[in-house]
Amino acid sequence: MNILKVLLVVIFSLFLSSASASQYSCGQMQSLAKTYFGSAATTMICIAYYESSWIPTAENPSGASGLWQIMPEHCGEICTMCKHPSDLFNPEINAQCAAAVLRAQGLNAWTTYSNGDCNGWRSCDGKY
Repeated sequence: MNILKVLLVVIFSLFLSSASASQYSCGQMQSLAKTYFGSAATTMICIAYYESSWIPTAENPSGASGLWQIMPEHCGEICTMCKHPSDLFNPEINAQCAAAVLRAQGLNAWTTYSNGDCNGWRSCDGKY
């Protein structure tokens, strides 16, 4: 019976660690944003927060995928480094694609931004 309890605790702990590992941290988002977005980094972190909750594997019914919820038709079009829509689940490729969309369409490409959800956002650790 004791072994069963220990086994259940281990399995539960592994589940919790894998669930929390799937969401990017503030530091990880800052690193990605610094690499790809320059002066728009803070705003792009906010957009990703509202678009995906910083979950790289997020997908919505429209097919938008990844941290910045990039549409699959952008693969190979606006986003030449994306060869297949499943590439959008890779945080680096998703960030590169988001940077390409930002250059091509501006911040209003994300309704999160145009709706004003990021007004007042100053940093990802304190959010507001």
